[in-house]
Amino acid sequence: ALPIYPSLVEKKNPAGQENATGPSRPVAIERNPDVNIMPPIPADEEGIFLLGRDGGSDHKYASLEAACSGVRSDGAVIELRFDGRRVESGLKITRKLTIRAAKGRRPVIELRPRHVVTDGNQVRAISIPSGMLQLVGVELAMFVEDGVSADQWSMFSVERPDSLRLEGVTATMINPRMYAASICELRLAAGGMMPDNMPTVPKPPLEVEMSDCLIRGQCRSEEHTS
Repeated sequence: ALPIYPSLVEKKNPAGQENATGPSRPVAIERNPDVNIMPPIPADEEGIFLLGRDGGSDHKYASLEAACSGVRSDGAVIELRFDGRRVESGLKITRKLTIRAAKGRRPVIELRPRHVVTDGNQVRAISIPSGMLQLVGVELAMFVEDGVSADQWSMFSVERPDSLRLEGVTATMINPRMYAASICELRLAAGGMMPDNMPTVPKPPLEVEMSDCLIRGQCRSEEHTS
């Protein structure tokens, strides 16, 4: 059923009353052109949504990559309201972000990185140079393809402490030719090496937290690079 917006609802006189022109009948109310009323998004609509905060409306995006790029502050939540597979070329996370499956949904993100998202001879499907990613109830499938020349493939690439948390996630690396690949690459952040005479502040160890997850495929589970 189509949603009914207040600005378009017909106004009726109370039952049994008549006006000066005769029996009561519906009276159309015209929309005020100076008021921009955004129709609410139906709760059952499929798609990728950046959830509104502080009473704001949810925003729908054409891709998960676009939704991640649309995050402007920490604590954002992207909800995947669909079943089945959607293809993404790569994601970059720079804020504290949660990506989760909507209730009752079973989304699958098929990662097929192109050469445009490579870094030198490295292909990183989900890059987290800063911020934090919490992934909940999502299935990931990364394809290591012959058409992209690379020395190393990684599903996740993280640089900061406490930057990756997986809950109820299935991650599959599809790598039939057994190229060098890993589920998670732990990188030394730029500027992480300081001169010997410079004081340094100890940093907590870089960790990946996983709960109720399944990791599988032809690859290494972890790779350390600088």
